[in-house]
Amino acid sequence: AQQAADQLTEAGVKAILNFAPKVLTVPNDVEVRDIDLSTRLEILTFHLGMKENRA
Repeated sequence: AQQAADQLTEAGVKAILNFAPKVLTVPNDVEVRDIDLSTRLEILTFHLGMKENRA
């Protein structure tokens, strides 16, 4: 993940969505957003279950 982030920032990318379970080190002018897919899927499943229970 870090190697990919390095390549992206060297290419001029200023924002990265990080799906890897690793903290990325990037220059100060690059924005990184960490995405935990397992947590997001858990939340989505919870909300789907809540909708089914209301129906």
